[in-house]
Amino acid sequence: MKINVIQSKPKVNTVHLIHPKVVILLIILKENYLKCIHSFKTNPITCSKSTDIPCFYDQYNNICIPFLDNKEYISVSQFKLEQQNIIQFINVSKIFLRDYQDNYEECFEVQEAELRILKCSDKLNENGCVNIQTSFQLCQYENYICKAINLDSPNINTNCSYYQKINSSGYLLNNNRQSFVNMNISNKRCQELTQASEVDCDQNQTQNKGYNGLACNKNNNCIFYDGTCYNKIGDSIAFCSDVDSTQIQLCKEIITQGCTVTKDRCISLLPNNYMSIKCNEAVNIKGCIQIQTPGQTCFFDQYLEICKFQNLYIDFKSKCLELNNINSFKFCEQTTDQPCKYNLMMNKCEIAAGNNYDCIRGLNKMACYNLTDKSQQCKYLNYCYGPNDKILECNPNNYYDCCREALTKESCLFQKRFECQWQNGCQAYQQKIQNECNQIKDASVTVCTSIKDSFCIFDAENFNCKQITPESCDEIQTSDQCNKITEYPCIWDELNEICIYKDKDILDQCTNISDNNGNLKACTMIERSGQKCIFIDNQCKTFYQKDGINNCINNINITSCLQQNVSPCEWVIEEVKVKKTKDITKMETIKIGECQQFTDFDNRDCNLLLSQKSCISVRKLGQFCRWKNNQCQNFSLSDYQINKYRQPELAQIVNPNVCGLYQDQRLIQYSQELASCIEVKDSSKLSCQQSKYGLNSVSCFKIQSESCKWNPIHKTCEQVTINNTNLTISCDLPGLNSKAFAVLLATVVVKQIQMLIANIKDQTNLHVQQF
Repeated sequence: MKINVIQSKPKVNTVHLIHPKVVILLIILKENYLKCIHSFKTNPITCSKSTDIPCFYDQYNNICIPFLDNKEYISVSQFKLEQQNIIQFINVSKIFLRDYQDNYEECFEVQEAELRILKCSDKLNENGCVNIQTSFQLCQYENYICKAINLDSPNINTNCSYYQKINSSGYLLNNNRQSFVNMNISNKRCQELTQASEVDCDQNQTQNKGYNGLACNKNNNCIFYDGTCYNKIGDSIAFCSDVDSTQIQLCKEIITQGCTVTKDRCISLLPNNYMSIKCNEAVNIKGCIQIQTPGQTCFFDQYLEICKFQNLYIDFKSKCLELNNINSFKFCEQTTDQPCKYNLMMNKCEIAAGNNYDCIRGLNKMACYNLTDKSQQCKYLNYCYGPNDKILECNPNNYYDCCREALTKESCLFQKRFECQWQNGCQAYQQKIQNECNQIKDASVTVCTSIKDSFCIFDAENFNCKQITPESCDEIQTSDQCNKITEYPCIWDELNEICIYKDKDILDQCTNISDNNGNLKACTMIERSGQKCIFIDNQCKTFYQKDGINNCINNINITSCLQQNVSPCEWVIEEVKVKKTKDITKMETIKIGECQQFTDFDNRDCNLLLSQKSCISVRKLGQFCRWKNNQCQNFSLSDYQINKYRQPELAQIVNPNVCGLYQDQRLIQYSQELASCIEVKDSSKLSCQQSKYGLNSVSCFKIQSESCKWNPIHKTCEQVTINNTNLTISCDLPGLNSKAFAVLLATVVVKQIQMLIANIKDQTNLHVQQF
C-alpha cells in the first residue's frame, strides 16, 4: 500500500515496506504534472515535482512560479514571504537554501512497517489513517484530518453509521450497545450484523473483524477484550489473569493479551512494558511478537513454547519460510536462501514474489537487488534502502553538490560515490582536517573509508565511523579496503557491493582476480597450470622472474614460486583459522601458502614444494631428486634403464647425489651448469676435494691425484683425511682409490717399522737390565 503522510523531512531517514494499494493525492492532468506553471491553483508538492524550469511555491497566490536568479531572488525575498513559501526547489535549479531546510514539510510515502508505529496525529491522508495498526490508536478520517477517537469522552457517538473511514482496530465499536456490529474491512466502516450467528471469533485475523462487545458476547466461545473479539481457551480462561497458579502452563496459550509470569502468576503485559522487556519475559505468542525493546529481536518457538532472542548477525541460518511469529522485519532482511520479504499482518517472512518492489525495509538482499524497481537503484547495506537514482545518477561539477539529491538519511550516508554528511539534510562533507575514525559521525561510507592508515568502516546501525580489525572479508565496505586485506583471500562483488571470501578454484586465472579487485591471498592461491601470478600495485598480474635478484617473494603464487629457475624457493604452507562471513562464530581451518627463500640444502628431502633451483640443490645424504613435470620428485635409476642390455640414460635436471647411483663403467660427473650427470673421458679432471657429491664409484676410483674413498651407502666420493678414515693396520678398507691405498700402505709400513724399532729397543733395555 502506498500511503502518503505529511512529515518534516528529517524524520524520514528510513525506508520501509510498501503495501500494494496506491493512493493518489493530487488530481492533475498527466501532461502538466511535471511542469512548473499551471493554469490552476495548487499546493507546494506540485511545484516540487516539476522538472522543466527552476520552480518554487508562492503561498500568497497558491501557485507555482519560476525561481529567478540570485539577484531577482533577493528582490522576491523582500516581499517578506514566510519560510514555508519556499517549500522545495526542483533538481534543475541546482540551488539549496540551508536557511529553509530545517522545518519545511513535504509529502512522503508511509511504508507498511510504519503502520504499527504511526499515530492518528501524524498528519496522515485517508488511506494512511484508516490502515493504522498501532496498538491503542483509534483513528477516524474526517474533514480531511486524521484524528484520534477518545473512548473516555462522555459525548462519544454510539451510532454505528457515524463511524466511517475508521482504522481496523475496532476498539470503538464496543461503545455501540444497541446493536450487533462489526468492522467492514473493505470499506473501513462500522456495519450492523443481521444475525448473531455470523460472529466468528476464530484465531484467523480476528482483530480485523471488528466485532463490538455486544456481538462478540452472543457467541459463547468468544470473549471481548481490548477492542477485539477472541476465541476462549476454555469455558473460563480468556485472559492472563484467568490462569490459576496450578495451571500456569496455560499462560502460554492466551491469545487475547501478551502475558508474563511473575511469582507463579500469569500477568498481562502493559503497553509500556513492550518497550523494555526482553524476549524471554513474554511467555505467549501475543506478547512475544509485540516486543519493541531496542536490540530485542524475538520469535516464538512453538516447539519449545518459549519466546527466544535471536542474534541476527551471528550464526543466523534460518530460511525465509521458517520464520513465523517474529517481532521484527529485520529477521526477513537477514535471510539468504531465497528472495524474502516481511508480512506485517502475519508477523512472518514469506517469499518475495513480486518484481517491482520499492526500496523497502523487510526485503532481504536477494529481493532488494533482483525484485525492486530498477529505476530506483535500490542498494543493500544491512538492509534495503533507497531510492538512490537521483544521487547515483548525478553528474558532479564545481557548481552543484550532488549530495543534495539524497532524499533520505540512508541514501545520503550509505552510498559509496560521494563524500556526504547528514546535517539538516544531505550535503557535501565539509570537514577539512581529517578526524580519527571513531570521532566521525553522520558522514557517508566514503568519508569513513577514505581514512587510509586503518580499516575504518561505516556503522549503519549508529550512523558513524568505526575502526575495526577485520576478521572476515564482508566486514569491509569498499573495493579498496577489500584489496588491502592480507591475511585471507577476498574479492570484491561489484553487483552486491560487498567484499566476499574467495574459495580456491582450480580454474582461476590471474586476470579473474584482478577483474574482481582480489587481494594478495586471492592472487597467490591461484594453482591453475601455467598461471604465474604476482600481486603488485594492488592488482594480480603475470609474473616474470628476474636474474640477479631474489625471486622468492611472498606476493607470488605457487606456480611462480616453484617453476622459476633463478632462485631457490619453497612453498611454505601453514594452517590458519578464518571466518568466511562475519555472521558466524565458528572459525574454519584453511591452508594458505607463501613463497619463501630455501636455504636448508643439507637437511631437507626432495618434495613437491621445492622450486627447480631448490630441488637440484638438495645435498642431504641419501636424497636423490629430479625435476620432472614441473615438480621436484624422487629419482629412480630404473626409470632411465630402457632395457637390461643397455646402460641407463644419463639423468638431467637432477641434484648431484643422483650421479652416484650409476654403477656401470662410465666415468660420470655432475655438471653444475647443466644440472645433469655427464660422462667424462679424461679422469685427470675428476676430483673429490671440491665436493663429495656428483661422482659415481668408477670415477671415484679413477682419481689418481687425490686420496678418495667411495661411500657405498650415501653414494658419495669423499676425500680421505685423518678425521674421516680409521687408518688401522689393515688392508681391508673398501672403497679406497689407488692414491688413498698407497697412502694407507705407506702409513702401515711406517707403523710396522716404528713398532719393530720399538720392540728392538724394548729387548735391548731388557738385556741391559739383566746384566
